[in-house]
Amino acid sequence: MNFNKELIDRANENSLTGKRGDSIVSDAEIDLKRFDEIFQNTDDWTEEQKDLFDKRRHAYIELLNQYYGELLSRNANHVPWYVAGPSKYNVKKSDKQIDGIRRTMVEMEEKISRFIENTKKMIKKLEPPEKTIEKISKGKWVYGQAIASDDPFVLEKLYAKKEFQESYQEKMKLANKDARKKGENPPYPAYELSNNRQNLKATNDRIAKIEKMRKTKCAEIPFDGGIIVPDINDCRVKIIFDEKPEVEVRELLKKNAFHWSPKNKAWQRQLTANALAVAEQILTRKN
Repeated sequence: MNFNKELIDRANENSLTGKRGDSIVSDAEIDLKRFDEIFQNTDDWTEEQKDLFDKRRHAYIELLNQYYGELLSRNANHVPWYVAGPSKYNVKKSDKQIDGIRRTMVEMEEKISRFIENTKKMIKKLEPPEKTIEKISKGKWVYGQAIASDDPFVLEKLYAKKEFQESYQEKMKLANKDARKKGENPPYPAYELSNNRQNLKATNDRIAKIEKMRKTKCAEIPFDGGIIVPDINDCRVKIIFDEKPEVEVRELLKKNAFHWSPKNKAWQRQLTANALAVAEQILTRKN
């Protein structure tokens, strides 16, 4: 990173401790170190993922230069009353400058957080499917992270998740049984087995639902002014109009969870039997 030495010195001079400028530079270095620590496990990355990380790291450094540079500039140009002296001190100007410093700090924190999260997603997106599936089968997925129904490998990932949940359930049961035989307290509490059992049931239910949907013959449904397309590959019910629908129709679609997709040039929502029935009811005027 590259910060203006003059701004650092002036920010130091304008602070009570005489170290404000140095502190800002130190915070920037800490943010860069934090970024590197978050993305330090690169051993199983592909070359494509590593190349992307290098580009994102360079962009992150530019981001730090931009915001911390602005923060230095604002602090360098703000002379507090205890440095300038109270005589004829422009309090209104000072308050405005302080507000600017605060806004820059808030904006900077938000921008940095978004940048890091987007980098995680971009690197994750480049992960080979087989590697993701292997991680899921070993329980190495982020807690609460959903497997999207429109993921091309949704079933493979769900079966991998099921495999882990089943093996984990068996592991807990055997460990508890062994502990009881030895007169020891079971290492896994009952609620943990119960929670995993419920999660396993939810995984099995999703698998059954998706497999049923894929086996179902979904025919296109024409209506006056367009067509309803059950897209199994994209896992979406797509409504394609010949012309822009009337406001009344658009409002009905929105109320029923359909949204406009500029990419697909269609109104759509997740593919389910209910979504198909609702679309048909709205557009063919069936009661």
